[in-house]
Amino acid sequence: MRNLCDVGFNRAITIDRSAVCPRSSGRPYPVRLLGCSLAIVGVIAAFAPSAASAQTCLAPLSWPSDATSLVGNSCLGSRVAETLCAGEVANPGLNVVYRIYVSGKASEIDSMSFDFIPVMYLSDEAHDCESSPCVASGSSINLTGLPPGYYRLTVAHSNVDADAACGLFTLAADAPLSATDIYFDNGFD
Repeated sequence: MRNLCDVGFNRAITIDRSAVCPRSSGRPYPVRLLGCSLAIVGVIAAFAPSAASAQTCLAPLSWPSDATSLVGNSCLGSRVAETLCAGEVANPGLNVVYRIYVSGKASEIDSMSFDFIPVMYLSDEAHDCESSPCVASGSSINLTGLPPGYYRLTVAHSNVDADAACGLFTLAADAPLSATDIYFDNGFD
């Protein structure tokens, strides 16, 4: 049988995988393969964005520009406060927090999930997550009549779900919730 020690990248591969090639590092093939695999995983992890790192009250995720919907995962979130809505709502589970811009174009945000019942809590940015009174809450939020500006949208699970309920969810609005179009009296920019 042919020895593959001298063929390009396969220098270390031989018929007997525990053997080493003469010009190799001296470590058997499986050990070197494991080392390379761990190095590749480390590089990928270093460059992969961490969804959970930005999902806090102080550093919320931004609603994507010009998007009318987004998909999130509350299992990657964190518990932002003991209570929400100025202490009115217990918050035993994980949350995802978005910064949205209400401009008057969008009139409603709806939530949906197959894993749990997502509930949204809309508050201003003037307070922290725990002390901020909620402007609106529910699995559907009406934005009509809200003053233009930035708001914090916290996604949590319903109180009928188990405390550890989390999963994928979809939020949908009837117009974008980002400050890409700034309205003036005579039009928009």
